Amino acid sequence: MPSGQMPQYGATKSMLLSLSKLTRVAEAVNTILPGPTLSENVQQIIESIYSNEEMTFEAKRKTL
Repeated sequence: MPSGQMPQYGATKSMLLSLSKLTRVAEAVNTILPGPTLSENVQQIIESIYSNEEMTFEAKRKTL
């Protein structure tokens, strides 16, 4: 489930999924919905969510 810290990701994924369902008339449509990319901004969001926790970054990332 997308984090509440990333509303754009959740809205975009929902929109793409809805569009892929609309196109299922007579042809098969392949849709790829990748997850978020671990960029510097995403890493900062993850760090800020668990700022008081003494965990490694990898442990923080896995809890999301």
